[in-house]
Amino acid sequence: YAEEKSRAGAFSSLLGLEFAEGHNVKNNWHALAVGDSCLFHVRGEVLLRAFPIERSEEFGNTPFLLSSNPRSNRRVWDEVRYIEGSCESEDTFFLATDALAYWCLAQCEVGEIPWNKLLDIHTADEFEAFVVQLRNDGEMRNDDSTLLIIQIHES
Repeated sequence: YAEEKSRAGAFSSLLGLEFAEGHNVKNNWHALAVGDSCLFHVRGEVLLRAFPIERSEEFGNTPFLLSSNPRSNRRVWDEVRYIEGSCESEDTFFLATDALAYWCLAQCEVGEIPWNKLLDIHTADEFEAFVVQLRNDGEMRNDDSTLLIIQIHES
């Protein structure tokens, strides 16, 4: 079984975000995604965009993932998603892997504002305690929980 899994390769989601600044493109951004890691574009406390998954019910057990074995990627390329937009000073982008992304969307769907809770986290230890508490409370499944926060500031 281990040999077969090894031949199949390692699998991962991919979420890429690029900010463009230059002639006539100031504050534009572009993103691509494969799998169930998500980008959340937030202004103040308002979620402007969720990408590539927009509702918690869209999460499944078998997302398309990239493989370290190129032969396993044949069907994935049709599933790559792209998005672009513009942002303003003080906008925030949250990039999260699946368990945390699901939690964020589920919070929004019941009228909660998860962004404030995430912005209160300042260290790796605080993040770990936050995730452990959510798991212990049954609010988050025990799966990938990675977070990157990008805040836009005009120079």
